[in-house]
Amino acid sequence: MSILRVKADVKAVVYDEETDTHVPLTPGQEYDSGDSLVKQHPWAFQRDADVERGIEQGTRRPGERRG
Repeated sequence: MSILRVKADVKAVVYDEETDTHVPLTPGQEYDSGDSLVKQHPWAFQRDADVERGIEQGTRRPGERRG
């Protein structure tokens, strides 16, 4: 399995069904791609290779302005 990181602009607390707890997502925090949080909330994670290649998010988030 590969390592994913929480995206730099993510500021969220998510519910983990597997552990029945709320988990704060800290930008840059590493998770295994098979982790239940990654499967439940894929919008919050990215691969290191995506960062290195400069891949951007294709849609804007609520309240986000783009030029």
